[in-house]
Amino acid sequence: FEEEQTSGYANRTKKNASADATIAFAIDFNTAGEKLTKNSVLGQNKKYIPININDEVETDEIVNNIVNELNSVNAKTLNIAGNGIYTFGKGENVQKNLDDYVYKILKQVVESPSLNTKIESIRSGGQTGIDEAGTKAGIKLGLKTLTLAPKGWIFRNVDNKDISNEQQFKARFGEFNKPQQLSLFDNSQELWNENKDLLESNGMNEESFNQMYNEFGEDFIRDYIKKCKS
Repeated sequence: FEEEQTSGYANRTKKNASADATIAFAIDFNTAGEKLTKNSVLGQNKKYIPININDEVETDEIVNNIVNELNSVNAKTLNIAGNGIYTFGKGENVQKNLDDYVYKILKQVVESPSLNTKIESIRSGGQTGIDEAGTKAGIKLGLKTLTLAPKGWIFRNVDNKDISNEQQFKARFGEFNKPQQLSLFDNSQELWNENKDLLESNGMNEESFNQMYNEFGEDFIRDYIKKCKS
């Protein structure tokens, strides 16, 4: 979590829109927030991918469309944006349903065999609704995830009222509000288990492997393993 140091939403939105591609999930693309997001993305010559949640489109078709769009720019970084929870109404379990929907889509996207370039990170503005769902999905998928909050940790609740409170801002993420290192450790353990014999034959033990992983990151480790295999 990071706090934008300038007031308002414009600079924060522009920074998030600097990702290689922005996936905007919405039922209303005419809100001020959605217009600002689209203009910020296109103004930086980045890829804008609108997904209308109201459309009766099969999940596979949505995933294939996103993958094709990401492949067109070899996107490595994603910004997840969209309507706030107040746009979706006050129905039961609205945020949870959005969390589940965005996670299902993103999981299939990042794991798609048709995706040419590995997604390295996800970012969002941390607002209720789609932003919040995007942050949770990124963390759950084990990706480097950044939430850039407006100055004052402002978020808008289901009643369309702004709240400025860091503790309440972060509390919405519940179990997902944990250091990223936890998911990184899970990835490193999986890599170690899969390549234990190979790595040990090259003079590495689990402790030195974890030290290298934490210092240089997953991509470095994967390249190292490839070299050991060659």
